[in-house]
Amino acid sequence: MKADTILRAAKLVREKKPLVQCITNDVTVNDCANIVLAAGASPIMADEQREAADVARIADALEINLGKSSESSTAASLISAKIASGRGIPIVIDPVGAGCIKRRLDFALYLLSSYHIAAVRGNMSEIKALCGAESLEKGVDASASDAVTKTNAAEAAKVPAALARKYGCTVAATGKTDIVTDGKTVYALSNGDGMMGMVTGTGCMSSALMGAYCGAGDDILPACLASTAVMGVCGELAAKYAKSLGKGTGTFKTALFDEISTLAEDALQDTLKVSDITEYVFK
Repeated sequence: MKADTILRAAKLVREKKPLVQCITNDVTVNDCANIVLAAGASPIMADEQREAADVARIADALEINLGKSSESSTAASLISAKIASGRGIPIVIDPVGAGCIKRRLDFALYLLSSYHIAAVRGNMSEIKALCGAESLEKGVDASASDAVTKTNAAEAAKVPAALARKYGCTVAATGKTDIVTDGKTVYALSNGDGMMGMVTGTGCMSSALMGAYCGAGDDILPACLASTAVMGVCGELAAKYAKSLGKGTGTFKTALFDEISTLAEDALQDTLKVSDITEYVFK
């Protein structure tokens, strides 16, 4: 995918300003709302079961983050997923901690089996857990043994590709190298920076951003690829800026929102690292 295609997807979000219902965790709720706003979409953080149905009936996309696992939010997720699935709007799920918490794994699998889920975004340990493969997730972080690099990307991509085929969705396994696949086509993206892992919630923000891109009405695979690319590129540019000033994670986080809200064509063209690795995955 070329940079101009990603820019068109970003422009579509700003033009359509999709309303994204985010059921996310308390640790990252403010950041997820702000990343959606920075992209040009409209977030509504409705995780109360008495309000979920009203919001799901008007939303353009639903994003469910399993890091919010209270009884009320679980009920809200089920109510919203049923309505969203019935309306045909995209549902994005983020299986936070599914590699180490059975309740979250079971709930993610229930959602995948019961509703039409458009996209799943998680780290490779979480994606492996959803596939029934051994996962060594370290809390809510991916295990070092599950890290995806340029050299092992084609082999590692077989797991998210299998998950995508099984449930008819697009899967984004994000990390040092990101894999985005619909089970037939597979992309590898190599943007980002280590500072992204030093700020709580960049994964949650990525899922919320994906909800905004999917809600803009584009095809799901290009939307997921574009949102993943934008997050990686903007994270890389924000880290470069913070480091140039000799600053740390606070400056980086603010710069990340700045980069997403002012996404520049020349910066994207110069920074984007994405490749189609389909032939290597399925050879």
